[in-house]
Amino acid sequence: MDRFGEKKVFIFSVLLMSVFVGVVLPYMSGYTESLIGTNISPDTSFFVLPKRLYEIARIYGSDGRRAYIVLRFTFDLVWPCVYLLFFVSSFTYLGMRKYILPILGVVFDLLENITASILMGLYPKEIYPLAYLFSIFNAAKWVFITASFIMLIVLLIKKAFFTHSNE
Repeated sequence: MDRFGEKKVFIFSVLLMSVFVGVVLPYMSGYTESLIGTNISPDTSFFVLPKRLYEIARIYGSDGRRAYIVLRFTFDLVWPCVYLLFFVSSFTYLGMRKYILPILGVVFDLLENITASILMGLYPKEIYPLAYLFSIFNAAKWVFITASFIMLIVLLIKKAFFTHSNE
């Protein structure tokens, strides 16, 4: 892709990310709360331990757990694609062609969604080895997403202060 194409994809991804952060995520948060009855979500916290995960499953109730599972395989498949596009296009536009950080963030996000859905679906049966695996996936997701944001900031600083471009 030429530099002009990279810039168009970058602008599109920034706009899409802005719409998601400013409109879609707040809407989905409210929608999720209306379905489940609480705004507590295990996948928005860092390193959720099994005891807390099962406490959340109990709070959700049967209908809430069902809604949680549906949302993991609808909205929560789209959102990782949006932030992956944002990071990859941003890194590319800023001159970096290594995407392992955001890719691993998405991989662990999807693994987190799968394990959380299995655990919610099997509740009240508690499978602690799988719940600990969920905790690891959850923490890894946040580590790689945070690292992606840090890398983006570093690239922006590098572009702003250490490169002289005619763009």
